[in-house]
Amino acid sequence: MALTYPLSVAAFIKALPVSKFTFQPTINTTMGTTGAGEILTVGNGERLWEGVVEVFKSHWAEYEADMALVREMEEVGGTFLMTPLHMERPGAAGATLSTVSGRQVRFSGAGVGRVLTAGSYFSFAYGGGRYSLHQLSETVTADGTGLTPLGQVVPPVPASVPTPQAVQFALPVCKAIIVPGSVQPPDIRSVFAETFSFRWRQTRI
Repeated sequence: MALTYPLSVAAFIKALPVSKFTFQPTINTTMGTTGAGEILTVGNGERLWEGVVEVFKSHWAEYEADMALVREMEEVGGTFLMTPLHMERPGAAGATLSTVSGRQVRFSGAGVGRVLTAGSYFSFAYGGGRYSLHQLSETVTADGTGLTPLGQVVPPVPASVPTPQAVQFALPVCKAIIVPGSVQPPDIRSVFAETFSFRWRQTRI
């Protein structure tokens, strides 16, 4: 049966024995300096999530099974859903993204008195298979109707995203690809396979 893209969290990133990973938005700025040495920055557009995944295997049969999946992701069109594995919150209720105002957002339907803490990730799917992933950079508390005040998020939600949007906090995801040429396979030894790694980056396509 043919693989269906993007591969789910369970079908790809959780299917690999990940030993460590990084999860960080790109720095999409241009830097310049004044004659006095002051640094000036200009934003070039949306920041996308990216990182490095390291995978550990000890037996060659298991390693090759994992690498076959990674090699499939290197094919044109291969995409998967990536999540900050360390921040999974099973059972966490969702909410509705009701307002986007610059770098700030407001949620409705969050639950009476619910506290959404700084550092929490959330995501939503929109526009024909696109995924948007963001992180709260300040804590917000819902009122008696489940509506939160405006709170800052990083990276900002694109102004082109229509509202309302149903968001999830339990397993926030973005669609990602393996950066071409970034897979670092281990040296082949007689018995054991060593760690291999690859770089990934969010894609909107």
